[in-house]
Amino acid sequence: MNERILRLRKAMSDARIDACVFYSGADRQFYSGFTGTSGIAVVTHKSLIFVTDSRYTIQAREQCSAISDEYVIVQKGGAAAVAHIAEVFKGEGISRIWVNEDMMTYSQYLALTAEADFVRVEKGAQVFQSLRASKTGDEIAIMKEAARIAGKAYVAMLNNTVVGMTELEMAAEFERQVGMFEGASCAFRIIASGENGAKPHAIPSERKIQYGDMVTVDFGVCYKGYYSDCTRTFAVGEVSHEQEKIYSIVAQAKALAQRAIRPGAVCGEIDKIARDYITEAGYGQYFGHGLGHGLGMDVHEFPRLAPGVDAVLAEGMVVTNEPGIYIEGLGGVRIEDSLLVDDSPEGHTNITADVPNGLYVKEF
Repeated sequence: MNERILRLRKAMSDARIDACVFYSGADRQFYSGFTGTSGIAVVTHKSLIFVTDSRYTIQAREQCSAISDEYVIVQKGGAAAVAHIAEVFKGEGISRIWVNEDMMTYSQYLALTAEADFVRVEKGAQVFQSLRASKTGDEIAIMKEAARIAGKAYVAMLNNTVVGMTELEMAAEFERQVGMFEGASCAFRIIASGENGAKPHAIPSERKIQYGDMVTVDFGVCYKGYYSDCTRTFAVGEVSHEQEKIYSIVAQAKALAQRAIRPGAVCGEIDKIARDYITEAGYGQYFGHGLGHGLGMDVHEFPRLAPGVDAVLAEGMVVTNEPGIYIEGLGGVRIEDSLLVDDSPEGHTNITADVPNGLYVKEF
């Protein structure tokens, strides 16, 4: 039996939960292997069931068997699918179930509870996220490859960037470069130049890259179901003293926080290290988001590195470290690496270390 299913069933037993129902998202893929867009995975203590319609039965049969050859594929859609699940619950005497409340629509909830009105539906998202947080060796290898591809695409994009190119054109170039790698797709790309750098999640626009700009590029690739995440800020020609200053502050805050990332570290305390440094430098009001987040089959996973979070890092977790300063009218700086928490002397391995860093000055 697949280790993922065994660990899930152990958690279910500990909480006296009889079944888990996955409607969509990373948890459904994690526990079933299914990458399509329509289907319901059910894990009980006795059975593994995937219910989908005729469009996906062959795909489900192939992919679910990779997780476990015990998966039973049922070809039913719509109301019939939910009715079948309710019958399984009756047959196995199921009374308490977990769902991922963050990935289930209200209509799905109503349909399930109408058919299976004898079960108690409970929130399982936090448990599912915790179980996925520490990656296996196979998962880590895939994530390292996703990071490698993203870094290669970023460097190629940078080499093809010219003054006068718009943010949208830069974004398109990054996507083109990612497309050169088989099995990879662009997950996201933020291109924030000049004053747009003050927007942490800026949308690429028609603004043209100019001399004197700082350009923040936040980019990620999806490869075999897992994500990379990295941010670099570079300068176009000479930039102002203020821009260089905030870059230096962000870089130092990131370095200080990175030294603290290791097994047993408390997430909120890591955030505080970076936040205190930026605050003491006089820019605390310009750092408004958390320091980082978990990474895996979702771009944002457990745990969060943010103020007050008492979650503890463990081996196998992959987390981001991404402090930033954003000043309206001037621009901003964010620098981000993804770190594998491990048993190395440093406590982590930087899986985005090969992506050029420092205040890289792009000359034309």
